[in-house]
Amino acid sequence: MATLQVVLVSILGFTSCAALLLLADRSRKRRWRIALALAAIAGLVLQGALWGYVTVMFKVLSIGGSYRWLYTALGLSGAGSAWALFLVLTSPRRHCTC
Repeated sequence: MATLQVVLVSILGFTSCAALLLLADRSRKRRWRIALALAAIAGLVLQGALWGYVTVMFKVLSIGGSYRWLYTALGLSGAGSAWALFLVLTSPRRHCTC
């Protein structure tokens, strides 16, 4: 039961980070876009670190079974972080009309 709760909280975390990225993608103001994308990056990096640690511990303890879901979680974290970095780097800048 505890494992199911961890997985459900993780899915909720990934979903909330994806929602933040969607909001950042649609935001017109650079300040909000960067803030939302950085919040999503923080969440995705923390989730990636958590699932990376779980994967390493499972391998060290020689726990059998499929690691496919752990690798999927790590891949989603990496892809979301890349998307967030792309949003931060391509956010429109104000041009000086001095």
